[in-house]
Amino acid sequence: MSADELAWSDWPARRTPGRAGVAAGVIGLTVAVVLVLDPLLAVVGALLMIGATAEVLLPSRYRLSPEGVTVGRALWSRQLPWSKVQGWSPAPDGFVLHGAGSRALMRRRRTLRLRCAHQRQAVAALLQRYLD
Repeated sequence: MSADELAWSDWPARRTPGRAGVAAGVIGLTVAVVLVLDPLLAVVGALLMIGATAEVLLPSRYRLSPEGVTVGRALWSRQLPWSKVQGWSPAPDGFVLHGAGSRALMRRRRTLRLRCAHQRQAVAALLQRYLD
């Protein structure tokens, strides 16, 4: 990996295991209750709930490169070129990349949160290089 690239992983559930355990318990209990009524609905519900909470419960992989940013999670991967980002701002657990676009829905869809508890300075340096 060159000086123009940075890759890291983050797992918020590891930093707050109590909250993650409660969330996983709620998902498990809900799936168990629905499973008694309708097994197919339980599977669909489990996938939807895990998908909705994946950003916090499951590990994420991030990569900044000259082409853009890549975010990979257990259920999906997403690439966003720098041309689709209009700016960035700090967040308590990292940074927010603000999506570009002519419509609010497009900007919202392109907005990404970069969780980088241990690489804040290195990530900020690359964001300044690519976006400022």
